[in-house]
Amino acid sequence: MKTDQVDSFAEKLSSMDRKSLVSLLRHLKCRFDLDFTDDFLSKMSLRRLRHIALGAMIHAKNARSALRKRTS
Repeated sequence: MKTDQVDSFAEKLSSMDRKSLVSLLRHLKCRFDLDFTDDFLSKMSLRRLRHIALGAMIHAKNARSALRKRTS
């Protein structure tokens, strides 16, 4: 993934609320399992949740389309 793509993802994530971020995490298709409970995600700080979402997006096969659906 190119640096400008990561920057673009980070910028979009910065304006997303908790509900949108959790939805995004639920819809990403990563090369590894994302197995977070709703309870765990609800207790996580918004900053940390954005950090995890960005990391997952870097490894996701469908990051662009998943993000587009959450921000439209």
